[in-house]
Amino acid sequence: PYDSGGGEEAGAVAVYRYDFESGELDLVGDPIRGEEDGDRLGIAVALSADASVIAVGADLADEDREEAVRVLRWSEDEGGWVQMGQRLERGGSVEEWFGMSVALSGDGTVLATIASELDGDEAFYVGRHCKVFRFDGVGDRWVQLEDISVDAYPSSMDISGDGELLVLGFPYDDDLRGGHVRVFKLE
Repeated sequence: PYDSGGGEEAGAVAVYRYDFESGELDLVGDPIRGEEDGDRLGIAVALSADASVIAVGADLADEDREEAVRVLRWSEDEGGWVQMGQRLERGGSVEEWFGMSVALSGDGTVLATIASELDGDEAFYVGRHCKVFRFDGVGDRWVQLEDISVDAYPSSMDISGDGELLVLGFPYDDDLRGGHVRVFKLE
């Protein structure tokens, strides 16, 4: 996330394939770069099961560009990574940190991202939620399915291969004096 090729701390994501014969890592397409200073593109990444779809988070994309999560698919015709649907917007304040964690289903058509909003003094997280989207191939759009509010701060997550279950990890829970995991059935 701190790569400066697209601007100071704009971030970048590169995908590599391991070549078993040569023992080398081969770059797949061009790196995906953040567009402006401080975007931190690549703070979170997720791949579909066959690695043909990648989701990347840019949790500090600025207020002029609210798109903080990009999903791209590999295109043999284009010879590179192409945008899959629209870029996903934070929908809240700049401090929301939308895209600080991302997860994809096995086929790359269900996406989840964690968002957390700071209070006015930027001292406490006051809004914590996980947004879940499903890709509509006909409309070439991501459609929001869920906005799950939680009372603790999730720092990790995953989606089952079939896109039906979402797991959120909460390592810090003052009430339990430790962490816990929650599992959600997605509709």
